[in-house]
Amino acid sequence: PVQAPYERKTGWPLPGRIQAEDFDTGGPGTAYADESSGNIGGEYRDTQVDIGALGSDTHRVGWMHAGEWLEYTVKVQAEGTYDLTFRVASPQSEPVELDVSIGDTDVGPVTIPQTDSWDDYTTVTVPGVQLEAGEQVFRIDVANTGGNEYGANLDWIEVTESDHESVPQAIDEDDDGTIGDDEILNALDHWTSGEPVPNTGGQTVTDETVLDLVEMWKAETDITESDR
Repeated sequence: PVQAPYERKTGWPLPGRIQAEDFDTGGPGTAYADESSGNIGGEYRDTQVDIGALGSDTHRVGWMHAGEWLEYTVKVQAEGTYDLTFRVASPQSEPVELDVSIGDTDVGPVTIPQTDSWDDYTTVTVPGVQLEAGEQVFRIDVANTGGNEYGANLDWIEVTESDHESVPQAIDEDDDGTIGDDEILNALDHWTSGEPVPNTGGQTVTDETVLDLVEMWKAETDITESDR
């Protein structure tokens, strides 16, 4: 099957908003993975993805099991730093996580906070994500449902231009495009302390990020070539 944007000739333009139910066409294993044999919610599209009504004229993806995933073909209008916002609901008391990637950019885990009910929505924002221009695939994996059968409801995803820096940009305090000796030590301090990196909107140096930064330091890599 050929993967393509849903009811569009080109990818969803970013910055912009994508409704969760507008995942790509192409079928299971190509555009999505879903454990149910049909659309449990019975709304909007005839696929295995479970879509329910949200109000009188909108929809959401729900009944999300660990291991399920959705893909959206998008077109990033210009290379730059963006904030990603997810409108979600989950009454689960244990952590629910989504793994998110856009093209070659690993956004990493997005933790969904507990809400009062499946109908009580909140937004979660990942700031300072560096994206390349052009058409690419936006993928959302249900990584962890906190041990529960279902993890969360997903209404929409919005990508906006960011006022924040990515972690490599912020660690590069002298703005020379590389990670120097003092800067990698600063990054290691943030990694061990867990303290947010200034000017990133609250991002921290994760295990994966610190490995990337060490590689940039060793290779004197231009940070504009990094994923985040």
